[in-house]
Amino acid sequence: EGANSILASSVGEHIDQRWQGTASSIGPFDELIFQARKELECGISGCNDLNEVSARHFNGYDELDGENTPAPGGMEKLVSPTCPILYKKEVVKIQWGTSGVNVLTRGNGSYSSDYVIVTLPLGFLKQVVHSFFDPAVPDAKARAIQAAGFGVVDKVILQVDYDFGYTSRVIACDGSAPTWMQNNYLYCGGTYPDTVEFWVKGGRALAMESLEDDVVVEDLLEVLGTSGITGGVKPGPKKLWRSKWGTNPL
Repeated sequence: EGANSILASSVGEHIDQRWQGTASSIGPFDELIFQARKELECGISGCNDLNEVSARHFNGYDELDGENTPAPGGMEKLVSPTCPILYKKEVVKIQWGTSGVNVLTRGNGSYSSDYVIVTLPLGFLKQVVHSFFDPAVPDAKARAIQAAGFGVVDKVILQVDYDFGYTSRVIACDGSAPTWMQNNYLYCGGTYPDTVEFWVKGGRALAMESLEDDVVVEDLLEVLGTSGITGGVKPGPKKLWRSKWGTNPL
């Protein structure tokens, strides 16, 4: 693979080097396929550009065996009734020490325990790492959090009054799509035949988070209506779900 590939510091640099090494044998559509695959990998790694992803640590996680399986009724159904979920409780600080942990919420709420598992989205944790914990986390851990390459990835799901069937169909969103949807893929049907699903990452994810619900819905419907997948019919919206892991503290 050559010394240059070995010395590549980022995933983007590495695959670009490999691509240049095969340039003499590529076909007319290979460049488009290559760019599409890079965009897909950006979504998986949660970055704007693969040059942000460390080549050294790219294989630092293991894929678990088995297929992805949706939880009927949502993940909350997997939690025992004896372990209730408290909604709309914005945690503002975690006080920790040898005697236990105290979790403070907005509105002077307080919850004490021996241990706490913190599962904040990394994008939000980066913003609050220096103020969220009391005492502050060690500098080495704070630097590790800030340096982690995984950025913001959001999921958008729209339920519509159209049946796509149980076989997932894919729409490639090109330069004619709204900016936050460009160079990505819209998945229609599959597990839930009346839904469309969209993963958005990096700067486009933050742009999506800044939009009102009705704008997001209209953008999704516009792409659906012009894709041909619905026979030119623009479906009506029923319900929108979307994450805001870059900006929403809840």
